[in-house]
Amino acid sequence: MIRISVALLICTAGCGSTAPADCPPADAASCASICDAADKGKAATPPEKSSLTAFEKSVVDPMLEDVRAGVRPFDGKSIGICKGQGRDCDEFIGTDAGVVPEGKHMLRGEFRVPKTGEWTVDLSVKCKTTTKSGDSTTTTESGYDKSYKVSYVGEERGSRLSPLYKIDSPRDRGTTECKYTLTAPHPDGDKVYEGSWTVPEKGA
Repeated sequence: MIRISVALLICTAGCGSTAPADCPPADAASCASICDAADKGKAATPPEKSSLTAFEKSVVDPMLEDVRAGVRPFDGKSIGICKGQGRDCDEFIGTDAGVVPEGKHMLRGEFRVPKTGEWTVDLSVKCKTTTKSGDSTTTTESGYDKSYKVSYVGEERGSRLSPLYKIDSPRDRGTTECKYTLTAPHPDGDKVYEGSWTVPEKGA
């Protein structure tokens, strides 16, 4: 029994096109069957592909570049403060708007989104209002946070988040200074866009 087990191990180790020479004669038939089975198993295993074909790369590479870019501004005037409070930007004031002119305005964003995957944009607004009364000054702080789902809508325009935050200027009491952060989470590092605006006190 021990002799057969050793012979089988020798056969298995030496399998090729013929049975190994040191296989005991009594087990030559066993060697042949073992080697044949092993050779068939090797032949049935498909070779691994080491790289993409030129055609596959032409399809995959643009998709990878798009995904790696993540959610980003649609153009140079798509994130910031705009005149108006609707879907469209009537007049772009700026990413850092400074003192907002009199009237109704908004913070808005229009984003270029990858064609594949699920994507979000997180808004955070932090404001500080300073009110003066006689010789005293009062400062109050406020904040607003919200998450939005965005998706690819085409090449002609981006995914619009408008309005993100409504701004009426001026204020009846106090001057308000606000900073905003728009964050597009991404596995390779979040994409962060920042800016600010100031709403003056009426008559100041």
